[in-house]
Amino acid sequence: MALNNFLPIFLSNGLVAIVPGLFGNLLVDTMSLGPVSPFDATACFLAIGMAVIPSSWGENYGDPSENKDLLTQFNGAAVAIASEIKNRLPISYITTPGCDVLLGFSLYGLCRSDEKIALFGAIQSLFEGSMYTFVFLWTPALSPNEEDIPHGFIFATFMLASILGSTIASRLMARTSLRVESYMQIVFVVSAASLRLPIVTTFLVAPSKVEGGSISFAGCIQLIGFCTFEACVGIFWPSIVKMRSQYIPEEARSTIMNFFCIPLNIFIVFVVSAASLRLPIVTTFLVAPSKVEGGSISFAGCIQLIGFCTFEACVGIFWPSIVKMRSQYIPEEARSTIMNFFRIPLNIFVCIVLYNVCLWTFYPLLLHLKTALCS
Repeated sequence: MALNNFLPIFLSNGLVAIVPGLFGNLLVDTMSLGPVSPFDATACFLAIGMAVIPSSWGENYGDPSENKDLLTQFNGAAVAIASEIKNRLPISYITTPGCDVLLGFSLYGLCRSDEKIALFGAIQSLFEGSMYTFVFLWTPALSPNEEDIPHGFIFATFMLASILGSTIASRLMARTSLRVESYMQIVFVVSAASLRLPIVTTFLVAPSKVEGGSISFAGCIQLIGFCTFEACVGIFWPSIVKMRSQYIPEEARSTIMNFFCIPLNIFIVFVVSAASLRLPIVTTFLVAPSKVEGGSISFAGCIQLIGFCTFEACVGIFWPSIVKMRSQYIPEEARSTIMNFFRIPLNIFVCIVLYNVCLWTFYPLLLHLKTALCS
């Protein structure tokens, strides 16, 4: 797809995001339906979309002659990456069934032979990490004392700033004499300065100690910085697409970008966990658990969190592996029917588990009700 086709996508994405922000603000503030009402409205729109899509979209079965299993696809990606560097770095070619080893060596070799690919991956991962962290933390940053701020209008303002950034990016990329790498350095500096405003305002502006109320003066300054950051995000997306087409070979682009998503997700989990705990992670593990209700996560909770993350890693291994096993053991012409049949005991199991959890949760209430009726 040409780069010019991406620019309308980024612009329309921002325009579509503005409407839900304004509608959510209408539900919460104007109609006073509560803070959960936008999520309820989202469920309604999802149900409408679920009904429209099957009735209006045709199924894309792809080319049957190119129907390959997951292992063959990984092997093809590994060979494509290795072919880019066979004249730069010596690699021992390992074919199926060890294509995952070849894929790892090929990715490492490609990044080592062309450091621009590694730098590009680091740039995209770090910027997206800061962007997703901003998504999680802009609300508590603007309302540290539970100020009553119009979240919907603020979100719509962010999307307007993002549209403005995409428009600026289209103007900049239309100039053939201007390289993307040149103005992106300025974008990264401005983005870093914008996200430093919460720290600067903490030292320069006296914090408000009044609970509730409207947005504070420090919050207004931070809001201007956040809008500037969203404008930089709007410049970032079309520009990074152009840089990606320049530095990463097309036949291996998807695999390489998925590889760089690993440090991105680790970074996001680390930052969001540290922010939610309100304490350094190391200190949290060393402090003895408190028996006081409330407060931050306990030591036992941290251990459980590690176990849950391990389980999610196993889930990540499970899905591609079960897809391969499914293609091996279940005939394709009856695959959909058989898998739907096995969903029946799955749903029964889930209902039984949820029923027991709910029963255990409401057991004291039921016991109290029984005592009241018997008396």
